[in-house]
Amino acid sequence: MRVLDKERWRFIDLEYDNPCMNLAVEEAIPTILGRGFVQSTVRFWRNVNMVVLGRFQDIVNEVNLNACKRYKTRVIRRFTGGGAVYQDLGNLNYAISLRRDHPLVSNDISTTVETLSQGVIEGLNILGIKVEYKPSKGIFICGKKISGSASAVKQGFFFNHGTLLISSNLDILSEVLSATSKRRKSDDMLTMVTNLEDELGKEISVMDVKKALKKGFEKTFQIRLIKGKLCKEEVILAHRLLKEKYVVERL
Repeated sequence: MRVLDKERWRFIDLEYDNPCMNLAVEEAIPTILGRGFVQSTVRFWRNVNMVVLGRFQDIVNEVNLNACKRYKTRVIRRFTGGGAVYQDLGNLNYAISLRRDHPLVSNDISTTVETLSQGVIEGLNILGIKVEYKPSKGIFICGKKISGSASAVKQGFFFNHGTLLISSNLDILSEVLSATSKRRKSDDMLTMVTNLEDELGKEISVMDVKKALKKGFEKTFQIRLIKGKLCKEEVILAHRLLKEKYVVERL
């Protein structure tokens, strides 16, 4: 990895009650960054009781629609690829937006994702958790998945966002994500994933996890994260995407 000399990145800790707005902002940030309006950005946010589908996934194959109705779990589609994930307030989402010509971005997507995942791994190490990165699969603890990510590369930017299970409801997760999915049909959902709290053996606040991840990013990438906010162009684009693109899928 090429070491940066304390480059300043923007840090945005921002979430909305509207899950569609959360996903619209996810797309707006890298798009505007790719146009040169803002610098490299890290965002933290959460959703409430949601399944987020990958861009190309079939809702019927990936989601247990009856379970979603029972738990009032909404389904929304993101602009990146990858697999379906369950999100609630016990799950922290992180997003990294970089320009295509940034030193941390290589010509190989999987290599760049692994590079960016090192910041998350260092943050977990700070919390006292030893983890393993598995290419194209995510971050694991003792064989159980605790974090996965998805990426998009276009319009001058590289974007990677991921989930981190802290204290998520794994019972609901196991029911709303379809066991008939090709990725999961041979596995028991509850043996595949784990929460950070379960591995630590104690409760941990989302704020403490955010602090550890920030330190992990700063140490790994040799950067400074500076608290910021959305620029005017990002806000305008996010509202346009909200109106034109992001809707809750029908169940």
